[in-house]
Amino acid sequence: MSSIASAAARASAAHPRIVARLAIEFLIDQLQIARGDGRPVDAMLMLAITQTNIAHLLRDESQFTFDTPVADEHRRPVSVNALAASLRLPFETARRRINHLIAIGVCCATPAGVYVPQAALEAPRDVLSARAVYERLRRFYFDLRALGALPDLPDASRRIEGQASVRAAVRTFGGYMLRVLDALNRREGDVVEALTLMALICINTEGVTGAELYAYPTGVMPDEKRKPARIAEIAARIGMPPETVRRRISGLVARGSCVRTRRGLIAPATSLMSPEMGAIVLEHASELQRLFARLAQLGVLELWNRAAPASEP
Repeated sequence: MSSIASAAARASAAHPRIVARLAIEFLIDQLQIARGDGRPVDAMLMLAITQTNIAHLLRDESQFTFDTPVADEHRRPVSVNALAASLRLPFETARRRINHLIAIGVCCATPAGVYVPQAALEAPRDVLSARAVYERLRRFYFDLRALGALPDLPDASRRIEGQASVRAAVRTFGGYMLRVLDALNRREGDVVEALTLMALICINTEGVTGAELYAYPTGVMPDEKRKPARIAEIAARIGMPPETVRRRISGLVARGSCVRTRRGLIAPATSLMSPEMGAIVLEHASELQRLFARLAQLGVLELWNRAAPASEP
């Protein structure tokens, strides 16, 4: 039995804060996959554009199938102003980065706004990236299942296979990631500060197992047990310039989300245990259930369970 499964066996239920910690590591991994050698803001903008372009279709499955990509004529453009507001970015930052995406051919401009064309999503690099996102999501599912964190998932309403399952999973995950970032953005200011905080939390508890986290009844490690982080480590983790991260850390410190110690930076337990963060943790638990309930309905989880090797829980 894995250490995560052993921890779950000793606990009556997965602690929402422990699940949230695993989710932060998962989301940072997904960000690294999505950005490749580019900027995280560009990756978040691409995700927001892609999801918004097809949001009307996701609300009515009779309009499309996961078997083929959504054609350009069915994608609804979104304005730069709406994108900046959704990620809580300055309008000029969003405009400048979207112009860059247009210049490199992964985004198209129209009088109504911008969209990510089908051709960009079918480029070899994007296909490989989507597959990597899919596989990381699959591993996250089995980690959470071992913790007993996904009770009462619905039965599948369809059977799905192959590339259709990748499209279904990636589209569903995209909505979840944007909603989680929005919750953090409401506390921390914008997507860059939210990602900076996530990377800091991840580094602070790097290498800590599920069993160790269950040793703390609150699900939060005491400050003296945390691995302090350096600016350069955080910058490397999220692909941002160190000076940008330094400025964002100053904002996090001012709000009490981060403290400086002699050995580096930590996200203190007082902040992680605050009522505001507690509300975000509970909101995340709901979003996580929503994500995997949807994947269950689409038949993605049934596919994963059928194909799971004996070594997976």
